[in-house]
Amino acid sequence: MKDFERLLLAILATSVSSSVDRLPLDISLSEADWKDFLKLAQSHGVASLVTDQLQNFPAEKRPSKQIIMSLVGHLLQQEKRYRWQLQTANMLAEALKEKGVQMKVLKGISFSTYYHKPELRECGDCDIYLGEHFEVGNQVVCDIGGSAEWGTYKHSHLHLNGLLIENHRYITDFHGTKKGVKLEQMLQKYAKMPGSLINGTALVRPNAHFNAIHLLRHAHGNLMLGGMTLRMIYDWAVFLRGEQSNLDCHQLYADLEECGLRNFAEVLTGVCVEYFGLKLTNEKLLSSNDSPLVDRVLMDTLRDGNYLIPKESIWHKTRRICARFKRMWRFRELAIESVPMMLWNSFAFSSYMKRDIRLEEY
Repeated sequence: MKDFERLLLAILATSVSSSVDRLPLDISLSEADWKDFLKLAQSHGVASLVTDQLQNFPAEKRPSKQIIMSLVGHLLQQEKRYRWQLQTANMLAEALKEKGVQMKVLKGISFSTYYHKPELRECGDCDIYLGEHFEVGNQVVCDIGGSAEWGTYKHSHLHLNGLLIENHRYITDFHGTKKGVKLEQMLQKYAKMPGSLINGTALVRPNAHFNAIHLLRHAHGNLMLGGMTLRMIYDWAVFLRGEQSNLDCHQLYADLEECGLRNFAEVLTGVCVEYFGLKLTNEKLLSSNDSPLVDRVLMDTLRDGNYLIPKESIWHKTRRICARFKRMWRFRELAIESVPMMLWNSFAFSSYMKRDIRLEEY
């Protein structure tokens, strides 16, 4: 592991553990290394977290003024963006509340509530789930000046005040497979349980059991198809930090076993314990003892991701798809479905096919 990678992980671990003991103060980075550090932090959505932790650095260990200004500029922009996202999402939530509909937020803003400063959580689109009121959401956003359009069979695209909101008819891409359908039904069941309001808004964070399974499912999908980001691992670390005493681990592991995510959950927890400063206080939480696999997942996240980028070239898309097939084989011991099934789904449910399927058909 390179020094700038080790330093980035140590800073994230310091953020999770609230202890500066994990900072490797023996590391001295060159200006070129600091630029690689900055690029890595930004590409993984954790630059704001890093900036927040700079105060823990001795003056002689801090980067150059140019790097600091880049990080501070990123942080200020992120804080402004978060406030805008929260305000815009709440506009829709308040309008839905008047219709008697509760707007539950998936990932993003919901996971930000586990951060010591929610505004440090960098969010992309806003994902929401309205249960049986899916169509109500499509109509209400238009009533308040936004627009709605078909996205995939899983969700529609709502546009409001410049924010893309994915209104989920289904919580996952279940693709009609047995385990996919089972997982979707499981998540829909837990989504009906009471959640909690977010930061004094009408936005609702789903309950901890739902968030645990959904977070793992989302991270797993990224690992298998393109690669996780450090932000996804950090999400799991701070989620467990905040919720581990509230989880019914017996039920959680039974559910994860049923839908094929248990092994991945233990590996991800292992990464958080080994590299992200997570301390397990709930003895029923399990961390993988397969150190080579834990290390492989961590290093893959740091270096081997092939992510979708805006307006990608046909060359980039071809490389990304070929890398996806390689990943399916490389991490087959963590897969929910067989490799042939994953290959078939990649073609049958690609964006070009625009397939519209219903859970009721299965």
